[in-house]
Amino acid sequence: MTQTTTSRRLDRTEARRQMYRALILEGAEREFARVGFSDAKVQDIASASDVSLATLYKTFAGKDDIYDAVHLMRMRELIAYATDSLSEIESHFDRLLVAIARQTEYFTTHPNYLRMHIRDGQSWATASEIGKINPKSAAATWRAGIAMMNDGVKAAIDAEEIVPLRPELVTGIIISALQVWLTDWFESGEDRPTAEVGNELTRHLRRSFGNLPSDGDLTLSSEPMNGQPSRREQNS
Repeated sequence: MTQTTTSRRLDRTEARRQMYRALILEGAEREFARVGFSDAKVQDIASASDVSLATLYKTFAGKDDIYDAVHLMRMRELIAYATDSLSEIESHFDRLLVAIARQTEYFTTHPNYLRMHIRDGQSWATASEIGKINPKSAAATWRAGIAMMNDGVKAAIDAEEIVPLRPELVTGIIISALQVWLTDWFESGEDRPTAEVGNELTRHLRRSFGNLPSDGDLTLSSEPMNGQPSRREQNS
């Protein structure tokens, strides 16, 4: 067998493994959203993913690893989307508000991931419940996101764009407000567009913490995020 043939076979094996991994993460997210982490069964995750139980265990060690992988995948996407091109915005406070509006958009276009948080009663401001369920890379990534936001809050305070409070307090309140707004949107039957939810929240934060005059609502696209399915597609 030539080296080229071996390489191609390995590439096909890796591609198949990645395909199964993607299927399992998608199915697991739906199952965790449906019944929560504690009540989710590995067999049901395999069924929701349309793979055999043997294939699931060849791809992941078990439920904990799957749960961690779902969170890690979504959190990386969330942080990347929320922070993209923020350096082009001059005001530190406006950077924060744009990041929050983008996070609102991300969660409303990934309703199963939002349901996972609501179902398991996780505290976004501390990542405590994520850590209790599975204290691996997901909790660390979430806390890294909190630290990034805290750095942004500090910069806005130093620039006198935010009222002078302890940065950790402001960060916690902002993240908690995001959780409250999204939970209300979900429990209200997704009764208003993503942009409206984001604008409600950012107006509240600007009134609560801002030292600068309001420039009005932040503009969010009414279309789904690039490359992301709509709420209806994700619920199907």
